[in-house]
Amino acid sequence: SPRAPKLLGLYSNEELGLALGGENVIHTAFLAGRGADQWTFDVHRLSGFRPLLPESWREEP
Repeated sequence: SPRAPKLLGLYSNEELGLALGGENVIHTAFLAGRGADQWTFDVHRLSGFRPLLPESWREEP
């Protein structure tokens, strides 16, 4: 069964474009597979060092 997509807001469009080899990248999605698994693993590791969402995107408690 499909899983809900994960949302990140930690890269600028320049950083995302550089990481993915594109220009002016604003949104991206990955098909299931090794690439998506590696991206998820790397982002999970990064979450130990910095927030994955900007403060303004977080829900109020």
